Amino acid sequence: MSPATELGLLTSTIGRVARIDPSRVAVRGSDGEVTYGELRDRLDAAASRPVPGECLLPVSGLASDVVALLTRAVAGQSVLVLDAQTTAWERERVEALIPGGDGPGTSPWLALCTSGTSGLPKVVPLGWRTDVLPNALAFAEAAGYGPDDVIWCSTPLHHRYCLAAGVLGGLLSGSTLLLMPGMLGPAEFGRRLHDDRVTVLLSVPYLYGFYAQELARDPGIVRALPLRRCVAAGEPLPAQVAQAWHEATGLPLLSHLGSTEDGQLTLGRGEPDEGVGRPLADTQMRVDADGILATRRRADVSTPDGSVDPGPAGGGRDGWRRMGDVGYLDERGNVHVTGRAGDRLNVAGKKVDPVEVEQALRTCPGVSDCVVAGLPGPTGDELVAFVVVSGAPTDNELRRHLGELLSPYKVPRRFVRLGRVPRTRTGKPQRGLLVAGLLAERPATGTAPEGPTPQQSVPLDPTGRLSRDQ
Repeated sequence: MSPATELGLLTSTIGRVARIDPSRVAVRGSDGEVTYGELRDRLDAAASRPVPGECLLPVSGLASDVVALLTRAVAGQSVLVLDAQTTAWERERVEALIPGGDGPGTSPWLALCTSGTSGLPKVVPLGWRTDVLPNALAFAEAAGYGPDDVIWCSTPLHHRYCLAAGVLGGLLSGSTLLLMPGMLGPAEFGRRLHDDRVTVLLSVPYLYGFYAQELARDPGIVRALPLRRCVAAGEPLPAQVAQAWHEATGLPLLSHLGSTEDGQLTLGRGEPDEGVGRPLADTQMRVDADGILATRRRADVSTPDGSVDPGPAGGGRDGWRRMGDVGYLDERGNVHVTGRAGDRLNVAGKKVDPVEVEQALRTCPGVSDCVVAGLPGPTGDELVAFVVVSGAPTDNELRRHLGELLSPYKVPRRFVRLGRVPRTRTGKPQRGLLVAGLLAERPATGTAPEGPTPQQSVPLDPTGRLSRDQ
């Protein structure tokens, strides 16, 4: 299938908006802005010069990143989108997983990298026409996007939440997309909301809680904001965060469930006790007998050219794919997530696979065995590495080595030295036993002891990076 057909839903919408209002801003970033007229012209030029094949595209959240992705796609390239901060070690591992001719059919595909529910990182190839674009449009319709909206997703562009629900859903609605690389301080966050006239905000619960404190201190900013819709995804939405945001802004915080493999699945309506909301129009969800949630694209929803969407990547013969979440459906059709079936951890809204961190740890000089686990913390899971070492590598030496291999948020906050790693008879590390031991050492309040020690937590800033004084 030709690239023009594969991305027809998007290119036709961009062309229609460009004919009506070519000067309307499509994407605005720290590197400038691109109008719908300019974006149409660049896509037309790229489509006239086919460049088949596969490529890696590191992105950092710039307007030029969006243009680069879309022009390569319409030129016929299959594109794997990666975080620009990915290390050489991580990139080599991902490159080996590029599907090549095993992508969705013979058409150019979009691929994203994920840690998965368990196991090593993997590349997920997705069909533009059969999955990505119709699903992005379904989310945009559920969220009520319109041509007058300015949509800001504060999560990284290489995440499907930002790329599909934010950027592609916004472009399919004729909206303006705001991209800001990295995390902003509370004061700058408020200024961006005001100065860019943001109407729809997509973020993660941790950041909503962080920013709600600032907005509550300045009611004048809130009253001047055109903000009308706020969506939280990436981790469970604590009730106290939703309440704090509502008290600061007067707006409900809508919970959303999605994943790299399955795309955008649900959206809340701001009703009491609705979990993560109801499935989108193109999505079906069920709960299997063991409590695991499963999902597929609706068989009665066709793609724009009339063909039926075959279901999410990795689905079974009937299109259903079991997720890594445990939950239930209530009588109103709302989905409730009660836990994770796998070992994947949430670090301030970012997914971390402990197996990957353990592999990196084993390359550290002096580490003979290790296991990585998560302790419950105020912003999600707190990474803890239990290590068996010979010699005397310090915590800072371990961190420096890991910092060369892993993204900053994957580096453990704490290191605990062991004589040996407790394992089951089949050789599996007993993470629960180790975590229970640490939790028993915590004060009765459940908070961490004051002041970091060599084997306790070190200060992190809200992005998950080491503080400057470390």
